[in-house]
Amino acid sequence: MLHIKPISKILILVLWIANIVSAVAWDNGEGDNLWSSPKNWSNNILPTISVNVDVAINTTGPIVNSPTTAAGNNIRIGGSSGANLVINSGTLNTGEWLMVGIDQSGKPGTFTMNGGTVNLGSTNSGNGHLWLGYTSNGTFTINGGVLNVPGRFGLSWSGGTANAYLYGGTITAAYFSMTVSSRIDITEGMLIVNGDERTTINGYISSNWITAYGGAGTLVVDYDNTNPGKTTVTAYLNTEKASAPNPSNNSTDVDLNANLSWAAGTGATSHNIYFGTTNPPAFITNQTELTYEPGALELGTIYYWRIDEVNGSTITEGDLWNFTTTYGLAHNPEPANGSMNVSLAFELNWTSGTQAISHDVYLGTDIRDVRNAQRLSADLNGDTKVDYDDMLILSDYWLMNPHISEPYAGINDDDIVDFLDFSILAGNWNAQSSPWFKGNTTDNSFSPQSLSVNTTYYWRVDEVNGDETRKGDIWSFTTASIVSDYSLIGKIMCGYQGWFNTPGDGTTRGWVHWGGGGFSPVNCNVDMWPDMSEMTAGEKFLASEFYDGSDHYVFSSHNLTTVLRHFQWMQQYGIDGVYVQRFATEVTPNTPEFFNRNDVLSYCKQGANLYGRKYAVMYDLSGLQAGGTSAVINDWKYLVDTVRVGKDPCDQGYIFHDNKPVVALWGFGFGRPYEGQESYDLLNFFKNDLVYGGNVIMLGVDNDWRTSIEQRTLLLADIISPWTVGRYSNSNCINWITTNGTSEKNWCNTYQKLYLPVIWPGYSFHNADPDKPFNERPRYGGQFFWNQLFANVNNVGANMLYIAMFDEVDEATAIFKVSNNPPMPGGANMFITYNMDGYSLPSDEYLWLAGQAACALRGQIPLIQTRPER
Repeated sequence: MLHIKPISKILILVLWIANIVSAVAWDNGEGDNLWSSPKNWSNNILPTISVNVDVAINTTGPIVNSPTTAAGNNIRIGGSSGANLVINSGTLNTGEWLMVGIDQSGKPGTFTMNGGTVNLGSTNSGNGHLWLGYTSNGTFTINGGVLNVPGRFGLSWSGGTANAYLYGGTITAAYFSMTVSSRIDITEGMLIVNGDERTTINGYISSNWITAYGGAGTLVVDYDNTNPGKTTVTAYLNTEKASAPNPSNNSTDVDLNANLSWAAGTGATSHNIYFGTTNPPAFITNQTELTYEPGALELGTIYYWRIDEVNGSTITEGDLWNFTTTYGLAHNPEPANGSMNVSLAFELNWTSGTQAISHDVYLGTDIRDVRNAQRLSADLNGDTKVDYDDMLILSDYWLMNPHISEPYAGINDDDIVDFLDFSILAGNWNAQSSPWFKGNTTDNSFSPQSLSVNTTYYWRVDEVNGDETRKGDIWSFTTASIVSDYSLIGKIMCGYQGWFNTPGDGTTRGWVHWGGGGFSPVNCNVDMWPDMSEMTAGEKFLASEFYDGSDHYVFSSHNLTTVLRHFQWMQQYGIDGVYVQRFATEVTPNTPEFFNRNDVLSYCKQGANLYGRKYAVMYDLSGLQAGGTSAVINDWKYLVDTVRVGKDPCDQGYIFHDNKPVVALWGFGFGRPYEGQESYDLLNFFKNDLVYGGNVIMLGVDNDWRTSIEQRTLLLADIISPWTVGRYSNSNCINWITTNGTSEKNWCNTYQKLYLPVIWPGYSFHNADPDKPFNERPRYGGQFFWNQLFANVNNVGANMLYIAMFDEVDEATAIFKVSNNPPMPGGANMFITYNMDGYSLPSDEYLWLAGQAACALRGQIPLIQTRPER
C-alpha cells in the first residue's frame, strides 16, 4: 500500500479549493433552450449543485423538462434585455438561493413554473431563499408544481419590484416578506408559511399587496388547520353561493372529530345548515358563524351537507357536498396489494385505522383460511396461545368492568370479569391459535418468517381497541422466484470487492481500504463516497474526520444488512450477480482476514439466494509470492468441505455453467512470481482434481495474455477475461476494443473458449496516489461505459460481460449508489460524483445503466451507440 505524507495531501486540498468553479453562464449554444443540453452552457459544462449559475440573456430558456434534475448553487435570473427560467416538469435543486431580477439595476428576470419540483437550499437550507425583484424587476408565475423554500420567500428588495402570480401549485416557505413595491395575486395556487403569520399576511391583504382573482375573489388565511403548525393562504372567486367546503367535496378518510367550515357567499348575513346521512340532508340550524361542529361522527359513513346563504328574504341554495369518514381499518399496505416479485427479506407495513390501539396480524397461502381465521378466545395478550400470562390479565380485573384494561381483560363481553370468563379461559387452556394468526402487535409492522419463493401469500390486519375488533381487508403479495438458469451466456456479472472494514464492525481490522492508518482527509484511499441515505443506523459508521458542518458515514462490508441491500439493488436493477473477491493473501486459517472473508462470502451467499441473484468465488492472486498458490488450493478444499461451495443442494445462488461450478482465478500474465509451472499446476488442480476439480475456470488476465501466459495454461481455462481498466479513454475506446477484442475473441473461438470482456464506468485513484490525476478517466455521464458495451457486443460479438466493479470506490469504478453530496472538508472537492463532468445524474444511475446493458446484451432492447435515457 502506498503511503502519502500528510503535508502533500494538505497541499492537494488547498489546490482543490483554489480551483473550485465559480460560475457557469447560460449561452443557449445548442439553440434548443433546454437546461439539459451541455452546449447551452459556458465551456459546454452542465451546472452542478456546487456551481453558481447566471442566466443573463433573453432566450426562451433555460427550460427544465422531465426527467431532468437541474442543479446550481446560487442561481441568478436577470439581464439588460430580460432573462427567463421555465420549469415544465422534472426537478431543480439549488445549493442555496434563487434570485429573479438580479442585484443590479436594469436587469429584470422572469421565472415561470408550470409543473415539477423546485428544492431550494439543498446544501444550505438557511440560505435557501427565493428573491423576487432584488434591485431589478422580478416576475414569478406558478401554474403548477411544488416550490420548497427552506429560507425566505422575499419580494422586492433594495429598490426592486416584484410580481408573483399563484395560478396553481404550492409554495412552502419558512419565512415570507413583502414591501410596498411588490404584489401577489392568487387564484388556484397555495402559499404555505411556517408558524403563525396571520397578522403579517392579513396586513399585506389590507394594503392590497395580496389579492385574489385580480380583486374579484376572497383570500382565506388559516393557521394550524389546513397544514398543522403552518399558515396557509388560498383564494376563491366571489359568488353568492357558499364555497370552499372543508372537508372538501367527495373527500374520504375524514376524521371522526372533523368540523365543517366554508366561505360565505357575497352578501350573506347568515347560513342555513343542512347535514346528515341521508340525501338530501335535513335542516339543522341557522347561524352567523362560518364553522359548524356536528359532534362525533360514525366510522365509514357518508355524510351529506349543504349551506344556503341568507340575505334578508333572499336565500341562495348551495351546492350539495359530501364526505366519507374513516373506516377505521388498517390501510396503505406495504407491499401494495397484489405486489409481485417481493423479496423474502421484508416487513409487512400498514397505516393504522382510527382509534386502533393494537393490531392482530393474519398471514397464509389460502385466502379462505386467512379470511376466516380469528384469534383464539381468551388469548388476551395476542401471543397465539392461552396460558398463565392470560390468566394474570384476567385476575387483575376480577369482579371489575374491564373497559379501561389494555390488553382488554374481558372474554364474554358482559362488562364484568367473573367465573364465566375464567371458564372460557379454562376451556382453551394451553390451546394454540390457528396457524394463520401471527400475533398481536402495537407496531404498524410485522416481519414474516420462513417464506417460500414464488408463492402467493394473503394477509389481514384487524384493528383492536378494547373489546372492539374491526376486521381488516384481505391483501396479497407474491414472492420472487429464484433464478435457476445456470448459463453465463447473456449475463452481466460485476466484481464485488467486499473489502471495506471500519472500527466497530465486528472485526478487529479498523479502517481497511477507506484509509491508510486511519481515515481522514490526509490519509483517504477512496475517490468516491457511498450514498448512505438508505442505510439503517446499524449500517452507518461515522467518519468523524470528515465533518464539514455535517456528519458523514460509510459502510462496512462486514455487515449482513448492507450486503443484502447490495444484492437487493442487483435484483431491483436487473444485474445478474457478482464474482466475490477472495484475496489469496487473506486466506491463512484462523486470522482476522480469513474470518472476515468467510463472513463476507456467507453474506453474499445469503443475498444471492434471497434475491434470486448469482455469485461465484474469484481468487485474486495479487501480492502472492512464489509457492503461494498452495494456500489457494488449501482454501478451496476448505470451502468445498466446510462451506460446501458448489456442493450445497440448498444453495441456488452459486454460478454454474455447463452444469459445473464456476471458479474465477484472477492475476495471470502480469509477470508475477507464481506464474509458469505453478500457474499451470493451480489451474490443473481446479480442472482435473478427482475430488475438488471439475470446475469451469474463468481466468482473469492482462491484456497481453496471448504472449505472456503459457499456451498450455491458457488451454486449461474455460473463460478468458482480459483486464482493461485504465487501458483506454473515451476518445479511443471503441477502436481499441474493436481491434483488440476481435483478435482476442477469434483466439477464443479457435480454441473453444468463452470470451468475457471487462467494461468499467470510469477511473480515479488520486486520493491514494496524488501523482495520478483526479478524475483520470471521466465517465461522461455514462456514455464512456456505454461505448465499451457497444464496441464489445456490437463490434466484437461478446455474449457475456464483466463489470468492474460493483463497490470499488478506491479507484472510483463503482456502479452502486454513490453520494452526489460527499463531504467537503475545508471546502475541498475530494470525491468523484455521478453529477460531475457537466451531467446531473442520480446516485443510482449506473445501477440502472448496468441493468439496461444487460437488456441490450440479451437483445431485449435495441443496442445503439448512444446510451439510453431514463
